[in-house]
Amino acid sequence: MAATIHVDVVSAEEQIFSGEAEFVVLPGIDGELGIYPRHAPLLTQIKPGAVRIKIPGQAEDELVFVQGGFLEVQPTRVTVLADTAIREVYVATPAEVCESRDPKGHYAKARAGALHAFTGIGNDYQPPSESELTIDTSTRSVADATDEIERMLATTGVLFDELVDLAANI
Repeated sequence: MAATIHVDVVSAEEQIFSGEAEFVVLPGIDGELGIYPRHAPLLTQIKPGAVRIKIPGQAEDELVFVQGGFLEVQPTRVTVLADTAIREVYVATPAEVCESRDPKGHYAKARAGALHAFTGIGNDYQPPSESELTIDTSTRSVADATDEIERMLATTGVLFDELVDLAANI
């Protein structure tokens, strides 16, 4: 079994993730930071972006999106103190619907073999197990889906109400 490091991702609102990981990749101020077990102690600021957590025995990495914050690393523990954090928004639209809306013909190119490892065409896809928000755009308008995403971002503090109102009037 691979060595692991304990990872906690927390915001002022809640604990987002807590568990063991083989490694963690974070958006540092001066570039990406890769943290493995037994890493030297470190305290640094992180910028907005994705925190990628490699969980032992799981094919897909866990993704947490942060709006910046701080990272503390000890040899056996990583703590991310995020300004705000969200897991992910899962757009659960069937591949057939996506293909019917594909103006650039990427799905046709993938079926013809011109694009390899294209999600939904000859490449297995695992839907996320714990998305914070799931939206199926085949049953609603893009405007309705966008409004729901904006509400979720405003609720979690990523967007402020003033920005949501401003975006609605553009």
